[in-house]
Amino acid sequence: KESYQIVKTAVSDDAVKLTLRNSVKEEVTLLLRVDDYYGLGLRSDSMITKEQYEELKKKENTVLAFRTAIRLLANRDYSISMMKTKLKQKISISDEELNRVIEELQHINLLSDEKYAENRISSLKASFVPKNTLIRKLRSEGISNEIISSLYNEQQDEELKIAKKRASRYQLSTKGKSLNYKKQLIFSKLKNDGFSNEICNEAIDSLDFSYEILYEADTLRLESQKAYLKYHNKYEGSQLRNKIYIYLANKGFEQEK
Repeated sequence: KESYQIVKTAVSDDAVKLTLRNSVKEEVTLLLRVDDYYGLGLRSDSMITKEQYEELKKKENTVLAFRTAIRLLANRDYSISMMKTKLKQKISISDEELNRVIEELQHINLLSDEKYAENRISSLKASFVPKNTLIRKLRSEGISNEIISSLYNEQQDEELKIAKKRASRYQLSTKGKSLNYKKQLIFSKLKNDGFSNEICNEAIDSLDFSYEILYEADTLRLESQKAYLKYHNKYEGSQLRNKIYIYLANKGFEQEK
Protein backbone atom coordinates (compact mmCIF):
# COMPACT_ATOMS: atom_id res chain seq x y z
CA LYS A 1 0.00 0.00 0.00
CA GLU A 2 1.45 3.36 -1.01
CA SER A 3 2.69 5.56 1.78
CA TYR A 4 4.66 8.78 2.24
CA GLN A 5 7.47 9.74 4.56
CA ILE A 6 7.98 13.32 5.76
CA VAL A 7 11.63 13.93 4.92
CA LYS A 8 11.81 17.70 5.50
CA THR A 9 9.81 20.47 7.12
CA ALA A 10 10.11 24.25 6.80
CA VAL A 11 8.02 26.50 9.06
CA SER A 12 6.89 29.98 8.01
CA ASP A 13 4.55 32.44 9.73
CA ASP A 14 1.35 30.90 8.43
CA ALA A 15 2.24 27.39 7.25
CA VAL A 16 4.52 24.40 7.37
CA LYS A 17 5.95 23.22 4.08
CA LEU A 18 6.39 19.44 4.05
CA THR A 19 8.57 17.53 1.64
CA LEU A 20 7.24 14.00 1.27
CA ARG A 21 8.85 10.97 -0.36
CA ASN A 22 6.73 8.10 -1.58
CA SER A 23 7.63 4.42 -1.87
CA VAL A 24 9.28 4.88 -5.27
CA LYS A 25 11.44 7.76 -3.97
CA GLU A 26 9.43 10.49 -5.67
CA GLU A 27 9.21 13.73 -3.73
CA VAL A 28 6.19 16.00 -3.45
CA THR A 29 5.56 19.10 -1.36
CA LEU A 30 2.59 19.93 0.80
CA LEU A 31 1.53 23.07 2.68
CA LEU A 32 -0.28 22.80 6.00
CA ARG A 33 -1.45 25.32 8.52
CA VAL A 34 0.80 25.34 11.57
CA ASP A 35 -2.04 24.28 13.90
CA ASP A 36 -3.00 21.43 11.54
CA TYR A 37 0.58 20.21 11.41
CA TYR A 38 1.02 20.05 15.17
CA GLY A 39 -2.60 19.10 15.85
CA LEU A 40 -2.28 16.01 13.67
CA GLY A 41 0.90 15.01 15.49
CA LEU A 42 3.05 15.12 12.36
CA ARG A 43 6.81 15.27 12.65
CA SER A 44 9.88 14.76 10.46
CA ASP A 45 10.24 11.08 9.46
CA SER A 46 6.54 10.46 10.16
CA MET A 47 4.81 8.06 7.79
CA ILE A 48 1.38 8.75 6.32
CA THR A 49 -0.87 6.67 4.10
CA LYS A 50 -2.09 7.72 0.67
CA GLU A 51 -5.55 8.34 2.13
CA GLN A 52 -4.04 10.63 4.77
CA TYR A 53 -2.07 12.40 2.06
CA GLU A 54 -5.26 13.05 0.06
CA GLU A 55 -6.93 14.52 3.15
CA LEU A 56 -3.92 16.74 3.80
CA LYS A 57 -4.04 17.94 0.19
CA LYS A 58 -7.55 19.21 0.87
CA LYS A 59 -6.28 21.06 3.93
CA GLU A 60 -3.53 22.58 1.79
CA ASN A 61 -6.22 24.53 -0.05
CA THR A 62 -6.93 26.35 3.20
CA VAL A 63 -3.37 27.70 3.23
CA LEU A 64 -3.56 28.63 -0.45
CA ALA A 65 -6.92 30.34 0.09
CA PHE A 66 -5.60 32.29 3.07
CA ARG A 67 -2.53 33.46 1.15
CA THR A 68 -4.69 34.40 -1.84
CA ALA A 69 -6.99 36.40 0.43
CA ILE A 70 -4.03 38.30 1.88
CA ARG A 71 -2.86 39.22 -1.63
CA LEU A 72 -6.35 40.34 -2.63
CA LEU A 73 -6.78 42.46 0.49
CA ALA A 74 -3.46 44.15 -0.14
CA ASN A 75 -4.96 45.73 -3.26
CA ARG A 76 -8.52 46.60 -2.17
CA ASP A 77 -11.23 46.02 0.43
CA TYR A 78 -13.65 43.11 0.24
CA SER A 79 -16.89 42.22 1.94
CA ILE A 80 -17.18 38.67 3.30
CA SER A 81 -19.51 37.68 0.47
CA MET A 82 -17.22 39.13 -2.17
CA MET A 83 -14.17 37.40 -0.68
CA LYS A 84 -15.93 34.03 -0.62
CA THR A 85 -16.93 34.39 -4.25
CA LYS A 86 -13.41 35.40 -5.27
CA LEU A 87 -11.73 32.54 -3.43
CA LYS A 88 -14.19 30.02 -4.84
CA GLN A 89 -13.27 31.23 -8.32
CA LYS A 90 -9.55 30.80 -7.71
CA ILE A 91 -9.27 27.72 -5.48
CA SER A 92 -11.11 24.42 -5.15
CA ILE A 93 -12.10 24.50 -1.50
CA SER A 94 -14.98 23.13 0.57
CA ASP A 95 -17.46 25.44 2.26
CA GLU A 96 -16.20 24.26 5.65
CA GLU A 97 -12.59 25.11 4.88
CA LEU A 98 -13.61 28.37 3.21
CA ASN A 99 -15.51 29.44 6.33
CA ARG A 100 -12.45 28.57 8.36
CA VAL A 101 -10.34 30.94 6.24
CA ILE A 102 -12.95 33.69 6.55
CA GLU A 103 -13.10 33.30 10.33
CA GLU A 104 -9.33 33.58 10.59
CA LEU A 105 -9.29 36.72 8.45
CA GLN A 106 -11.98 38.20 10.69
CA HIS A 107 -10.08 37.18 13.82
CA ILE A 108 -7.00 39.13 12.73
CA ASN A 109 -9.16 42.11 11.66
CA LEU A 110 -8.42 41.86 7.95
CA LEU A 111 -12.01 41.18 6.91
CA SER A 112 -15.09 42.92 8.27
CA ASP A 113 -18.42 43.76 6.66
CA GLU A 114 -18.80 46.74 8.99
CA LYS A 115 -15.43 48.23 8.07
CA TYR A 116 -15.97 47.45 4.39
CA ALA A 117 -19.38 49.16 4.39
CA GLU A 118 -18.05 52.18 6.27
CA ASN A 119 -15.16 52.65 3.83
CA ARG A 120 -17.41 51.98 0.85
CA ILE A 121 -19.94 54.56 1.98
CA SER A 122 -17.23 57.17 2.44
CA SER A 123 -15.87 56.47 -1.04
CA LEU A 124 -19.26 56.55 -2.76
CA LYS A 125 -20.40 59.65 -0.93
CA ALA A 126 -17.24 61.43 -1.99
CA SER A 127 -18.52 60.81 -5.52
CA PHE A 128 -21.97 62.17 -4.50
CA VAL A 129 -23.69 58.78 -4.87
CA PRO A 130 -27.12 59.12 -3.17
CA LYS A 131 -28.55 56.85 -0.50
CA ASN A 132 -30.83 54.64 -2.60
CA THR A 133 -28.13 53.90 -5.15
CA LEU A 134 -25.55 53.34 -2.44
CA ILE A 135 -27.79 50.89 -0.57
CA ARG A 136 -28.36 48.90 -3.74
CA LYS A 137 -24.60 48.67 -4.28
CA LEU A 138 -23.97 47.54 -0.69
CA ARG A 139 -26.70 44.90 -0.86
CA SER A 140 -25.29 43.57 -4.12
CA GLU A 141 -21.91 43.27 -2.36
CA GLY A 142 -23.36 41.13 0.42
CA ILE A 143 -23.78 43.72 3.17
CA SER A 144 -26.75 42.98 5.46
CA ASN A 145 -29.67 45.37 5.91
CA GLU A 146 -28.86 45.52 9.62
CA ILE A 147 -25.36 46.87 8.99
CA ILE A 148 -26.62 49.28 6.34
CA SER A 149 -29.34 50.61 8.65
CA SER A 150 -27.02 51.07 11.61
CA LEU A 151 -24.59 53.07 9.48
CA TYR A 152 -27.27 55.19 7.84
CA ASN A 153 -29.14 56.09 11.00
CA GLU A 154 -26.27 58.48 11.67
CA GLN A 155 -25.95 59.80 8.13
CA GLN A 156 -29.33 61.23 7.07
CA ASP A 157 -28.06 64.79 7.37
CA GLU A 158 -25.07 63.95 5.19
CA GLU A 159 -27.34 62.78 2.36
CA LEU A 160 -29.33 66.02 2.51
CA LYS A 161 -26.09 67.99 2.28
CA ILE A 162 -25.18 66.09 -0.90
CA ALA A 163 -28.64 66.72 -2.39
CA LYS A 164 -28.42 70.44 -1.59
CA LYS A 165 -25.05 70.71 -3.35
CA ARG A 166 -26.41 69.01 -6.44
CA ALA A 167 -29.60 71.08 -6.41
CA SER A 168 -27.53 74.26 -6.26
CA ARG A 169 -25.46 73.08 -9.21
CA TYR A 170 -28.58 72.21 -11.20
CA GLN A 171 -30.08 75.62 -10.37
CA LEU A 172 -27.07 77.41 -11.85
CA SER A 173 -27.03 75.26 -14.98
CA THR A 174 -30.75 75.67 -15.77
CA LYS A 175 -31.36 78.90 -17.68
CA GLY A 176 -34.15 80.39 -19.77
CA LYS A 177 -36.90 78.61 -17.79
CA SER A 178 -39.71 79.83 -15.58
CA LEU A 179 -39.28 79.47 -11.82
CA ASN A 180 -41.80 76.64 -11.52
CA TYR A 181 -40.31 74.79 -14.46
CA LYS A 182 -36.81 75.21 -13.06
CA LYS A 183 -37.96 73.65 -9.77
CA GLN A 184 -39.52 70.74 -11.67
CA LEU A 185 -36.29 70.15 -13.60
CA ILE A 186 -34.18 70.22 -10.44
CA PHE A 187 -36.59 67.79 -8.76
CA SER A 188 -36.46 65.46 -11.76
CA LYS A 189 -32.66 65.49 -11.86
CA LEU A 190 -32.40 64.78 -8.13
CA LYS A 191 -34.85 61.89 -8.49
CA ASN A 192 -32.79 60.48 -11.35
CA ASP A 193 -29.77 60.67 -9.05
CA GLY A 194 -31.59 58.34 -6.65
CA PHE A 195 -32.75 60.73 -3.92
CA SER A 196 -36.13 60.25 -2.22
CA ASN A 197 -39.02 62.67 -2.78
CA GLU A 198 -38.57 64.02 0.73
CA ILE A 199 -34.88 64.76 0.22
CA CYS A 200 -35.57 66.31 -3.21
CA ASN A 201 -38.17 68.68 -1.78
CA GLU A 202 -36.01 69.63 1.20
CA ALA A 203 -33.06 70.36 -1.09
CA ILE A 204 -35.18 72.53 -3.41
CA ASP A 205 -36.75 74.38 -0.47
CA SER A 206 -33.27 75.29 0.74
CA LEU A 207 -32.39 77.07 -2.53
CA ASP A 208 -32.48 80.84 -2.88
CA PHE A 209 -34.72 81.71 -5.84
CA SER A 210 -34.82 85.46 -5.18
CA TYR A 211 -32.93 86.18 -8.43
CA GLU A 212 -35.34 84.07 -10.48
CA ILE A 213 -38.35 85.73 -8.85
CA LEU A 214 -36.95 89.22 -9.41
CA TYR A 215 -36.10 88.65 -13.06
CA GLU A 216 -38.92 86.28 -14.07
CA ALA A 217 -40.56 88.96 -16.24
CA ASP A 218 -37.24 89.79 -17.90
CA THR A 219 -36.63 86.11 -18.60
CA LEU A 220 -40.09 85.82 -20.15
CA ARG A 221 -39.45 88.86 -22.34
CA LEU A 222 -36.08 87.53 -23.48
CA GLU A 223 -37.48 84.09 -24.31
CA SER A 224 -40.39 85.74 -26.18
CA GLN A 225 -37.88 87.62 -28.31
CA LYS A 226 -35.97 84.40 -29.00
CA ALA A 227 -39.21 82.68 -30.06
CA TYR A 228 -40.16 85.59 -32.32
CA LEU A 229 -36.75 85.54 -34.05
CA LYS A 230 -37.03 81.80 -34.48
CA TYR A 231 -40.49 81.77 -36.09
CA HIS A 232 -41.29 85.18 -37.63
CA ASN A 233 -39.84 84.33 -41.03
CA LYS A 234 -42.07 81.25 -41.35
CA TYR A 235 -45.28 82.30 -39.64
CA GLU A 236 -47.39 85.38 -39.07
CA GLY A 237 -50.55 86.46 -37.27
CA SER A 238 -52.27 83.85 -35.09
CA GLN A 239 -49.91 81.09 -36.27
CA LEU A 240 -46.91 83.08 -35.07
CA ARG A 241 -48.59 83.81 -31.73
CA ASN A 242 -49.39 80.13 -31.26
CA LYS A 243 -45.82 79.10 -32.02
CA ILE A 244 -44.48 81.65 -29.52
CA TYR A 245 -47.02 80.50 -26.93
CA ILE A 246 -46.02 76.83 -27.35
CA TYR A 247 -42.33 77.78 -27.16
CA LEU A 248 -42.88 79.64 -23.88
CA ALA A 249 -45.18 76.94 -22.47
CA ASN A 250 -42.45 74.36 -23.03
CA LYS A 251 -40.21 76.49 -20.84
CA GLY A 252 -42.79 76.62 -18.07
CA PHE A 253 -44.22 80.09 -18.55
CA GLU A 254 -47.94 80.37 -17.84
CA GLN A 255 -50.39 81.63 -20.46
CA GLU A 256 -51.45 84.74 -18.58
CA LYS A 257 -47.88 86.05 -18.72
